[in-house]
Amino acid sequence: MLKQFTAGVYIVARINDEAKVFLHKHKKWNFWLEVGGHVESHENPVETALREAKEEAGIDVTLYNPKRTLISRANVVEIIPPAAILEELLPARGKDPEHVHIDCIYFGITHEPEKVRMQEEFGWFSLLELAKLDLKVEVRENAGEAIKKCASMLMAK
Repeated sequence: MLKQFTAGVYIVARINDEAKVFLHKHKKWNFWLEVGGHVESHENPVETALREAKEEAGIDVTLYNPKRTLISRANVVEIIPPAAILEELLPARGKDPEHVHIDCIYFGITHEPEKVRMQEEFGWFSLLELAKLDLKVEVRENAGEAIKKCASMLMAK
């Protein structure tokens, strides 16, 4: 079966002194998701997550890094590890056959949530608001975890 690498980022911002996560209603699949897309041949997953945040939502993001230091040598550079790697089966749709996305999930923050520009329906959701949304289990879990992990980064500014 065809497998494709993708990357996405759950973006967290401080809005009215509360940490909220950004989700959008995907136009093709009609459910709430983080921003993300396919890893291009010239990218690593970190670059994809940052590019997709800029392309899809129009904002710059700083990724959450669970490690204190990353390896950086002449010929080896460690990239920020994803919070999760999910293998997701996507059904056939139109000309696209059934296939698998290997999705590198990142968490990140923005200090400019008001700059979001997106054609699709979107919103910023607190932990309480997430509980009221009809979400896929993995989206609910990752969105909640992003809020918890990124809260301290938001207070740093």
